[in-house]
Amino acid sequence: MKRKFAVLFLSLLTFTFAHAIEIAKDGVAITPIVIADNAPEIDTISANELKYHLDKITGGQFEIKKESEISSTQSTIHIGNTKQSKKDLKNFDDKKAPYDSLVIKTIGKNLYLNGHYKRGSYYAVCEFLERNLGVRWWTDTESYIPNLPTINVENIDYTFAPKFISRTSTYINVRSTAFSARQKNSVFAPRLYDFKHGDMYSIGCHSYYKLLPPEKYFKEHPEWYSYSIKRKKRFHEHGQLCLSNDEMAKEYLKNAIEHINKKPYAKYVHVSQNDWGGDCECEKCLKIKNKFGGVQSGINVWFANKIAKELEKKFPEICVVTFAYQQTRQAPQGIKPAENVYIQLCSIECDFAHPLENDTEFGFTKDLKEWGKITKNLFIWNYVALFWNYAIPHPNMNSLAKDLRFFANNGGAGIFEQGDSQCNVGNFCDMRAYLIHKLMWNPDLNQKEIEKEFLYGYYGKEVGSLLAKYLKIINDSAENTNYAQHCYYMDTLTWLDVREFDRCLGIMQNALKTAKRLEKEDAKNVGLVKKVERVKISIDLASAINYLEIKELAKRQKYKMKNLKDPVSTTDNLLTLFKKFKTKTIRENATPMFENQKELLKKSAELQLNYEKNSPKQSTRTADYQNAFGHDNFVEYEELFFNYINATREVRLYPITANIFADEKASNGYAVNTPICEIKPHTLSVPLRFDLAKLYKKSGLKTQQATFVLYGFMRLKSPQNKAPYIVSLLANRSARNLFAYTMNIDKKIGTEEYQLVELGKFTINNIDKNLKSLSTYELNIMPRKMPVDNLLIDSVAIGITQAN
Repeated sequence: MKRKFAVLFLSLLTFTFAHAIEIAKDGVAITPIVIADNAPEIDTISANELKYHLDKITGGQFEIKKESEISSTQSTIHIGNTKQSKKDLKNFDDKKAPYDSLVIKTIGKNLYLNGHYKRGSYYAVCEFLERNLGVRWWTDTESYIPNLPTINVENIDYTFAPKFISRTSTYINVRSTAFSARQKNSVFAPRLYDFKHGDMYSIGCHSYYKLLPPEKYFKEHPEWYSYSIKRKKRFHEHGQLCLSNDEMAKEYLKNAIEHINKKPYAKYVHVSQNDWGGDCECEKCLKIKNKFGGVQSGINVWFANKIAKELEKKFPEICVVTFAYQQTRQAPQGIKPAENVYIQLCSIECDFAHPLENDTEFGFTKDLKEWGKITKNLFIWNYVALFWNYAIPHPNMNSLAKDLRFFANNGGAGIFEQGDSQCNVGNFCDMRAYLIHKLMWNPDLNQKEIEKEFLYGYYGKEVGSLLAKYLKIINDSAENTNYAQHCYYMDTLTWLDVREFDRCLGIMQNALKTAKRLEKEDAKNVGLVKKVERVKISIDLASAINYLEIKELAKRQKYKMKNLKDPVSTTDNLLTLFKKFKTKTIRENATPMFENQKELLKKSAELQLNYEKNSPKQSTRTADYQNAFGHDNFVEYEELFFNYINATREVRLYPITANIFADEKASNGYAVNTPICEIKPHTLSVPLRFDLAKLYKKSGLKTQQATFVLYGFMRLKSPQNKAPYIVSLLANRSARNLFAYTMNIDKKIGTEEYQLVELGKFTINNIDKNLKSLSTYELNIMPRKMPVDNLLIDSVAIGITQAN
């Protein structure tokens, strides 16, 4: 849909000046588009892109001509390296120009759109259309094309070279479309026409097993794969390659060459670890590892250099990319990446609600600077999505431009922003894609201006201003909260207060109401309701998932929610919208299970509403916990605070309310257990939020260390069925497992009556230093094996072992 874009771009539109180049007049094309007689394919593509848009803008029909077909006296638009361009742009050499740079310049009667030979002419066309004519490509299906029957230009002299030579993201509307090219996504652009014009990968990331799959090679060559000192044998399940093995390296190189030959136009090839640990511990590998500082990155860089040296002999233009990721994130000593080797540093462990430059707790700042000391070829793999639930609010937008500037100012040569690649609803994914690509191209741009441009241009000013208020609350609330927003952390209530939650619900309800009114008033607004429905899904989904907790927290704050609707009606509407938008998943790699997940979401909503209607009594366990702890410095969690989470790669279930059921033996008539479906394994999770910090402060401890103890009232449905359970304390649901052990809780419970069970103790050091992580801890209880629903929980409590 085309929307009036009125005053916003008036300053960018072209005007008539004396001696201006007349491109079009009264809907008639005046100036031809010129390419060299032997123009490369990218210049032809660029010329067609310009013609397509000028035709739409002016209503005329522009001609594309070879340079030999035009008169030397007429005004022309030259695309790429024509003879006249080489003559007039005397100081420009497309072969020596900075990578992906562009030139837009008027000289005399001609307009020149040129740039680096790879695709600079294409980027110059896109920049001219945006910068000088006010074109905007909002998404892969919607754009703003101004109506300018007459166009005159003069006095343009603009050059630009992006700081990042590689720029890409994985937002769902960016891939496989012209949108990626127009937004200057260097890896996919312009994928609509041909892969070879983008900086493609002939071999993608996590390539060790892609080139040497164990199912093909392990039986014959187990020595090519990881050796475990503990197990005293070679293995391949969740393992890596034995990088010191010369025969393996020869086969790896041979297979890499075969892949490259299939895509000879590709620029990069990944030589990188699998997406897990399991590094080889054989004597030769450990010797190389220890030679370079005792870190795994040392031998990874050594191996990448080895492969790169051989590839360079056959493919001098190819660049090798290897990871600095998780166990290889720390920079090595005594070795540098080769000139044709790029390091891709990954920020996956970090806090994304706050600028990464200040993220000292997770060590990324230090690692970035250390890698920058040994290589100029530093790519950043950054995480800008919430992977275990793409659709709920993700409050990281305030950091986007700050982080990109931080990367650019500390040696970052390329950027990959891993976004919402599978989900087409919620979380402002259209706006994020637009914003991120603008900032990757030029991180010095004003992010707030780009946000306003999109909100007003895509939604219109009246609705856009409401959405701007919503986004400000979401992102400011998180940035002003001292917690760590991991890319897998899903607890909205850690950072969004129930009052602000209520405001967000109200703003979105008003935005939808306004959109409906505007559609009725003007046919040009058709489609606006659908746009607002899509972004409204985010806060509605969070409200459905967290309904009981929101009501309880509001009750404790003596605040009455004004805009929170019951979870069943909200969920029914969400399921209708998922069908309307043909949504395939809202969770990373969970497409096959999405239908099942929708049923679980509906069942969760029904459980919450039924629980609320029955108005359960208060717990009577408080006195028992006081006796157990020996003081009242503890926090009790009843069934309404329990979530059900499944985090396996096969399922990826977002958190929903656990299986709350009536139980006359429970203190308030209700209890919880693990399953509400047959997906295994099951995990009961209780978000602790800021309770550990509050307990510590209340204790009056003078040290920066505290020991916490866990208790729970539990019983067995069938005492004869014994099964151990894993009890763990996790920060951010990441790999940083701070406290976890397997215990046979069943052995402590001899009857079907509820008993007080000690679940364990854990000590946290440097509490002030680790406060950001402390606020995102979760208590998890997971059955080790079947039966999964035998353990029934009335409540759990966490306290501190020392108190004044």
